[in-house]
Amino acid sequence: MIEYYMLKSKWVFILFLNTFCISFMGQQKVDPPTSPKVKKAKLMFALDARRSFVLDNKVKFNGFKIGVELYEKHRVGLGFYGLRKPVNFIGRIDKQEFPEATDTLFFNFNYTGFFYDYVWLRTKRWELTTPTHLGIGAIEIQYQDTAGVRRPPFIKGGSVVFGIGGSVQFKIWRWLALGTGGGYRAMLSKEENIKRPLNAPYYQFQVKILLGELFRMAFKREELDEW
Repeated sequence: MIEYYMLKSKWVFILFLNTFCISFMGQQKVDPPTSPKVKKAKLMFALDARRSFVLDNKVKFNGFKIGVELYEKHRVGLGFYGLRKPVNFIGRIDKQEFPEATDTLFFNFNYTGFFYDYVWLRTKRWELTTPTHLGIGAIEIQYQDTAGVRRPPFIKGGSVVFGIGGSVQFKIWRWLALGTGGGYRAMLSKEENIKRPLNAPYYQFQVKILLGELFRMAFKREELDEW
């Protein structure tokens, strides 16, 4: 099942990348030889929906990134991610300590961290980047009692999270862009019970709102590039 979803996402990414290459080659023929002025800094905000695997279940992460782009090459900031809903699984629990518990458990995971994106290639509409992130993840496990009620977490833990990948972005308007990509998430922990369920590949879909461009459109239109 995991191989099927990853193969599916891989072909989506390859198709997107192929379109990028064709568009880039076309732009190379028509772009003027003059180099545009490099912007020193501009704000960015991105809604970042990720698909991955937790406990061998295909899951969805909701997240967003906010930061700054420096010299049109480096993006730094903070990212916030969490499971859209906890993963339901069957596990063993100490019935002497929790006599009202059933074997139905719920696994929840979220993480926050710093991100750094390097922009390898940029045209008027397309970008190719390498995103990385390093942060702290929080893990919680709940159980369902005999009355069918989900009880407060009885296990809490955490670990350092590291991720790296690649992404392609297409700019629809000067202030709005769509992106897709993929990578791998790793828990930097010695605990196999933490690494085993969470170390996994991911693929992502992004909606980016370029706050710097919106600011210039509203207050500094003379600084806008030709579009």
